[in-house]
Amino acid sequence: MYATTIRFVLGPDTQWESERIADVVAGMLSDQRGCESFVFLGDYETGEYEWIVFWNSREDAAVAYEERYSQFCAMIGDGFQWRPAIQLFQVYDAKYTASS
Repeated sequence: MYATTIRFVLGPDTQWESERIADVVAGMLSDQRGCESFVFLGDYETGEYEWIVFWNSREDAAVAYEERYSQFCAMIGDGFQWRPAIQLFQVYDAKYTASS
């Protein structure tokens, strides 16, 4: 499994905008091949946002980037304080052993 993180800053007083964008992106991701799940995080005071999207494969994440990144940037418009930062990670499912 892989995870893509998308970090961007819209600035203070952008909660409504960030949630509107998240709702649209959630619909897009739900239809995207290989998308397992996603979570949207926000610091509404500073206007900093981070999304984490879990993918079945690196290829699924790459296809989604090619198909959706320009749409995402168009939704944000010129409102961001710096260009969104995107990273791809391989997910490790930690093994937990209860201590006695």
